[in-house]
Parts: sequence; structure tokens; C-alpha cells
Amino acid sequence: MSYSVWTSIPLSALLAFCIVPPSVGNAELVPLEIGFDRWMYPFNGTPGLRATGSVFGALGSADFDNRDAQVLVGFDTSPMATLSGSRALISLTLTVTTASSNTFVYDPTVDPLESYLSDPDADDGRPLELFGVAVRNGFLRPTLDTNSTDPLLFKETSPFSTSPGVFRSSRSMFAADALGADVSNNVSNGQSVVPWAVGRTDTVAPGATVPRNTEFRFSIDLNDLETARYVDDALSVGEIYLSLTSFHSASQGGPPSFPSFYLDAGGTSLGPTPRLEFEFGPSSDLNEDGSVDGADLGLLFASWGGTSGPADLNVDQLVDGADVAILFNYWSGDPAPISIAVPELGTPPLGFAVSGLGCRRSRRRVNLSR
Repeated sequence: MSYSVWTSIPLSALLAFCIVPPSVGNAELVPLEIGFDRWMYPFNGTPGLRATGSVFGALGSADFDNRDAQVLVGFDTSPMATLSGSRALISLTLTVTTASSNTFVYDPTVDPLESYLSDPDADDGRPLELFGVAVRNGFLRPTLDTNSTDPLLFKETSPFSTSPGVFRSSRSMFAADALGADVSNNVSNGQSVVPWAVGRTDTVAPGATVPRNTEFRFSIDLNDLETARYVDDALSVGEIYLSLTSFHSASQGGPPSFPSFYLDAGGTSLGPTPRLEFEFGPSSDLNEDGSVDGADLGLLFASWGGTSGPADLNVDQLVDGADVAILFNYWSGDPAPISIAVPELGTPPLGFAVSGLGCRRSRRRVNLSR
């Protein structure tokens, strides 16, 4: 069964997503605490109740996925419903904290596919890579509800697979790209994939070992259209799920050589649990009258070329056509504009024409399962 939903795609996903420091402009930060965590490993005997979860690979094994141990996390996005109705999402960051001490080397860069096959790795360590998720084995989607009895919903305590003893390409919930394709075996499949984010920290130098209680931040690439679409769908349905993976090596009986992170452990965590931070730009309802219409457009043009203020809707320190696109995306006045020809930067906006570039939201069905 497919994990299929109808997705509303803001034009901001096409034209106006950006990553900016939280202190710039009138951005609003909304942090979310963990609502779902699962160490997705074939031999996890206490799913949903783990105090820590590790990530590592099993490259060269015919029996296990390349990305063997994954950490899956989920968050309730319903608190964002009001904000996402009139504001552009300009950054999205996952933060996790290491529970392991000096077991792996920090690598903040994406390693090319060839470095896992035949070419030597150009730098020390392997990166921590973040993706979306998808489901298989008859599940419709994941759920944050640990008490759900719906057999079509994958809970954090659900079985790893519906095929006991089969560990490769069998996990019911897995790391996936934005279209639902499984990336768990991309190396053996010869497939180069681009992670949505790579874990980075300011407290450890590249090539150095990582101590316990180190924060890693994953700034999700919202400039990628498919990723932005995935995130927009999460805001629509009220839940978002992400997967943390790596290709660090692991061996039976040897000392740990891979990272592990604090998990919720059913509400009794041993350290800081994963959190997700949404950053929204200012409201498109510039005059705060409950409607995004011509009055707001007039206020935006009155600020044209400015470098700050509420009309800088994508918080990039410039009021320009990208901000017009965002405002039109949330238009609620009558008639709804189809498009706009905006003045050049520096030209006084004494007049404007509604024609040409389409700015309505579009809808598309996205299949997130394979």
C-alpha cells in the first residue's frame, strides 16, 4: 500500500526559501520536542523504549542494509498550523546530542559514492546524514500515537519487518528521499544520493573525535524542491518524520566505532533528546486586519528595496520580488492575483501590473512509499 497524500506546495518553496541566522529580521522560532523515536535496527529488542540509538553501516554485507542502524524521529507539527497559514518557512533544523564518548571522528562533509566503493576517502571520518522516511509492508504511514491499534499505522513499537529473519530491504519504515525511494542500500546499488542535511557542530574540529554531549545540528536544505514539498506536506498533515543515518563501521565484540544519540526512552531519557526548530518569516498580513490583500501589497511596495522590517517576508534583508511571491502565495483578498510584474530594485513602485507569472498554490499527489 502506498503512503500517499495530497500536498499543497507554497510558491515560497519554489522561489523564496532561504537559511538565515535566527537573529535577523522578524523571524519567529518554534522548537518542537520529540514525539516519536525509534532505533531502527534488526536486533533492537525494546523498540520505542531505548535511552540511546546508534547509527552505523554494514557495507559489504549481503544480509544487512548498507545503512544498517538508523534512528527515526517524528514530531507533532500541528502547533505550526497558524504560522504556516501566512508565513514562509525559511529554515528547519534538527538537533541531536551524542551519548557516546570519543567513538567516532567528526566529518562535516558529504563523502562521494566512490569513497565507499574503491577510491580512498579524502578526509577523516564519515558524515552523519539526514533523510526523510517512507514505509512498506502494508503500512499506510507512521503515527505519533503509541496507543494506536490501527494495523495500517507504523508505531515506534511496531515490528522491524514482516519477514522474520530477513534484514535486507525489509524494514517497515526506512530512510528515504523526498519521493519515498529507499536509500538504505544506495552504495551497493551504485546510487549517489544527496542527504537533506549533514550533521555539524561548532565545538569539535573536523578530524577530531567527538565527546559525549556534543550537539549536532542538521540544517535541512529547503532550497531543494522535493524536500520542501515533503516538509510542506508535514505541515499540512500535522506530523513530520526524519531518519538519521551513517556509514560508520561496526563489528561484533569490538569497541564502539560509531555514534549514538540520546533518545526519549519512553519519557525517561538520560540526556537531551532530539528537537526540531522551525523558523518562519513575518506574516504576510502586514496590516494585521485578518486578510492578505491589496492593502498588504501596498505596504510591501512602500518598503521596496528596504533591508529589514515586516515586509521582508523571507528575512533575506531585502524587500523584493521574492517577498511579493510569498505574499501572493498567502493571498486571501478578492480578486486573487494570478501574477505580478514587479518594478526593478531601486525603481519607485508607483504602479504595477497583475499579469504574467503564475503565483497560485498548486496541488500534486506525492507517493512516499516504495
